[in-house]
Amino acid sequence: MAKREESEAAKKVAKAEKADGGAPKKERKEGPGAFQRGGKAFVKFWKDFRGECKKIVWPDFKTVMKNTGIVLLTVLFIGIMVWVVDIGLTQGIRGLKALANKYAVTDVLPPTKAEETPTQAPTQAPSTAAPSEAVSATQPVTE
Repeated sequence: MAKREESEAAKKVAKAEKADGGAPKKERKEGPGAFQRGGKAFVKFWKDFRGECKKIVWPDFKTVMKNTGIVLLTVLFIGIMVWVVDIGLTQGIRGLKALANKYAVTDVLPPTKAEETPTQAPTQAPSTAAPSEAVSATQPVTE
């Protein structure tokens, strides 16, 4: 049975080679490894980078200061505009809250007895005893 499976596998391999055009498989060519190729590419990148940096035309001091001033003024202007919008929205929300409180319905149900009589803490009657014998409300009574 093993021979039969081997022959079927061989037939599949032959069929696959025919589908590829019968071209034999190319053997791998020995050359520099991945690390060597990567190292060379890294060195080439830095050489190209340095060459490109030499082509840059850097602005002079006057141009840099002018552009810095324009950026600072723009940031200041936008900051003031955001502040104005913030103040406007804050005042608008406060106005809406005041308007809502003015027309709010608070007495929908009649007050209950618990709401009518406020609860008060019991007070002690003044003692006729001497001040040293007086019992405070926080100390327990012992006899």
